[in-house]
Order: sequence, then C-alpha cells, then structure tokens
Amino acid sequence: IVARIATIAISPLLAMISFWPLHCTSSARTRASVTVPIPDLAVDVDPARDHIRVPEDAPVTLVAYVSFGCRHCVVASLAIRQLLERSGERLRYVVRHLPLTDADPDAELAAEAMEAAGAQGAFWPMHDALIRPVGPGTLGTVYRVARRLGLDLDRLFADLDRHIYAERVASDVRSADASGVSGTPALFIDGRRWSGPIELEALSDALTVQLGASAGEPAALDSGRT
Repeated sequence: IVARIATIAISPLLAMISFWPLHCTSSARTRASVTVPIPDLAVDVDPARDHIRVPEDAPVTLVAYVSFGCRHCVVASLAIRQLLERSGERLRYVVRHLPLTDADPDAELAAEAMEAAGAQGAFWPMHDALIRPVGPGTLGTVYRVARRLGLDLDRLFADLDRHIYAERVASDVRSADASGVSGTPALFIDGRRWSGPIELEALSDALTVQLGASAGEPAALDSGRT
C-alpha cells in the first residue's frame, strides 16, 4: 500500500520534469569536476560482478549510477521500473553505487546494506526499499526490510559493522569517476551516456531506437548530446 501511494504521488512528475542536468551532486565532487566531453561507460558490465535485473541476455543494457537520498534517483527509479515492465525481455537493468554523502549522510550505509543483502540473495528487494522516499532512520529501514525478507540479521549487521562491502561500493565509485559521472542519477544505454530527460516516454523511445540499431538498422541512439 505504501509503495502504491508513493507511486501515485510521484508519477505525475514523470511526465512533467526532465532530470538532466537536474541531479544530485556532492559538493566535493562538484568542486573537482571540469568541463570535458561526455565519455562513454568506462567499465563494461560484468555479469559475475554487477547486479543485473533479469533477463541477463536482453539485447539492450541500461546502467544507472544511483545514490540513496537523491530525490531524482527516486523519481528516475519509478520511470525505469515502468520502462522494464513495458520492455519485457528486451532490456536488462544494472545498478551501480555512487553514494553522495554530502547530500545524505546515510548514502554509504545504504549502498553497503544493499551489498550485504545481495550476499544473501536480496540485493534488489533491499535496493527497491531504499531507493524511495523513506525519510530518516535508514538503519531501522534496513532492519525491517531484512527481517521481512527472512535474512540472517546477525550476519547482515556484522557485515555492516565491519564494512565488508565498502571496497565493493568504492569500486563502483571509481568506475563512475572513470566515466565522468559526478551526480546521480547517471544513465548509460548500451555504454553511451544518456543526457536526455529521465522520464518514461523519452527512455522508451531511446530503447526502441537502440533495439533497431542492435538489429542492424541504420538508426543510432540519440543520447541528447550536443
């Protein structure tokens, strides 16, 4: 019921707002950024490492760098979920971490919690619970979700206490840096940076074009670059 209410409350925004270049940024990352050409995805998707929302053999891949507490990630995730429902078996979705702790101090905790849950086969349920307007009390949210999913709570919180997955998150951050990403959400469609509006119809059109390209048609993805 809560998820349904959140979707109803936010979904009108999907048709009204373009979220690029509006995105969440860390002040430290913003200060370090310079004006350079937009690069493509620097680190290819690795099924042995990346979190992939099935089907793994879909012809088009969407990679998203996200951060807990980023309000634009919340809205983008709703658009992407609708896109996945619409696309059927044609699109695989990959999430990578870019925790912006300046924007939300719990962003790193949330990223590590997703990985800890993933070690118990529950990355996506934890992701879906945290990439939404949950308000304060991230640790409590992690506890409630993990308990509902029947996860080993002692193991999960021991992993968090020892920061077992901090390096895993850091490796995503390094890949974001290599790809020129300084804010979230940041999307790549088949390795090319998407700088158009992050909303359902625009992404659906891009998917259609890219499916044609992957099938050998002459059209190429318009990523919104200039």
